[in-house]
Amino acid sequence: MLAATMERNVFVFFLIVGAVTCVREDVIFDMQTLGKLGWATYTTSGRSRWSEMTQKTNGRLHNVYSVCAKRGTDFKDWVVTPPILTNGSDTVYLKLKYSIRECLGEDLPVCHIDMYSYQTTTAVPIPIYSKWDHLQYINTSAPVSELSSIVEVNELSMAIPLSSTGNKISFGFKDEGSCSKIISLKVSVIFCEAVSTSLMTFTETSTMTSDRVVKGECIDNAEVTTPELTSVCKPDGTWGDITGKCACAEGYEAEGETCSEIIISACGTTSLPTFAMLSGLVLSVTWI
Repeated sequence: MLAATMERNVFVFFLIVGAVTCVREDVIFDMQTLGKLGWATYTTSGRSRWSEMTQKTNGRLHNVYSVCAKRGTDFKDWVVTPPILTNGSDTVYLKLKYSIRECLGEDLPVCHIDMYSYQTTTAVPIPIYSKWDHLQYINTSAPVSELSSIVEVNELSMAIPLSSTGNKISFGFKDEGSCSKIISLKVSVIFCEAVSTSLMTFTETSTMTSDRVVKGECIDNAEVTTPELTSVCKPDGTWGDITGKCACAEGYEAEGETCSEIIISACGTTSLPTFAMLSGLVLSVTWI
């Protein structure tokens, strides 16, 4: 059962001429906000070596996973997150903080962890019995002189495309003789938010690892004047350039980002909003 909270962060960008568009990031999993984690652990040695522990970071207590049992390549220890709902997105964005020590005094060059993912619609399978998608080989980024030395906290970010066969994703970490700690794991989905500009609209669109072509529509009382109307939703959640144009239909004229009906009156031609304003003025004068 997934015990994750959702939070929303909105960042504003001025990207399309005449419009303000927003990038929306929904955090669908954040291990530092969950309290007790209770991730599944597996080992080929018959018992798990990953352990959940409490750590203080910037004055705040949170739970992490740690392993430090140097052995040979015959032992592979796993720790696996619960399934994370992807909310119908096409891509998830992962941010990992971890530490890993150099193997000191070891004859075998075994000092790394591997990160994997698995997409599913049901339960997450046990990794030692099934094939997971390999994401990243993680080893020491900087050697340390001794085990008591301060170990650097490393950060890793990546975009992971999702298949159409699963609405859940789980992440696993396989230790092969390292001394490592999973400090923070945050997973997000990013959207290009709905935008209206130049008499056209583009609906909210989930991002991909590459530009995604999106078809637009003209606003009410406007018509397409070119063969196609498109823009691109970029991987960072921003909109690209627009292809195509819209114009107000016959009998309407543009007023800002709307097409207003043209009214023929005894005083000449005026649009509906202007006519309504003048009518109100006449009424107010009448009551004076």
